[in-house]
Amino acid sequence: MPETNDAVWQLREEVEAHRESILSDPDLSEDAKARKTQELEETARERSREIREARRGEEKEELEDARKRAYGLSYPNQYVAETRKEEYRKEYRDAMFKVSGLEGERLERLYRSALNIGDSVLTQALYHEALNEGHMDLVSEHWNTHPEAKEDYRRYHTLKQEQSDPIRMLIRGFESRAVE
Repeated sequence: MPETNDAVWQLREEVEAHRESILSDPDLSEDAKARKTQELEETARERSREIREARRGEEKEELEDARKRAYGLSYPNQYVAETRKEEYRKEYRDAMFKVSGLEGERLERLYRSALNIGDSVLTQALYHEALNEGHMDLVSEHWNTHPEAKEDYRRYHTLKQEQSDPIRMLIRGFESRAVE
């Protein structure tokens, strides 16, 4: 967001400098100055809107990428080929259907069993079910052995909060008027 603010404020400074050059041009009539100033302001508003929309698009992409990392699959080394990844995704989907709706102690017991036998598909499915259902004891246990999953979720959660923060939304409203 700072780069968006910088770009909008830089645009504003450029507009002000250009406006001054228009208004101080002795060869322009008052009508021509008014027309050129209005054209400049319209162009600046449009460019400001483009800058903000581009940043919002980047933020949405960033949030979606973070969501995919937080909720995505991590493939074991033997699943590097795309066909093997598809096998893994199919196994994961099957596991998710089986664990969907499990709660509390049963979810935790099954998670520990999956860890003990090295079933990474079932482990991830149970972790994601726990994450979706808010079983934070199991989620914390998973994060203890998978710090990258914790970091991915933290990043996703932070971005999601930032993008829905009411203060930030208010600031965006002020930004939209910065050049106008």
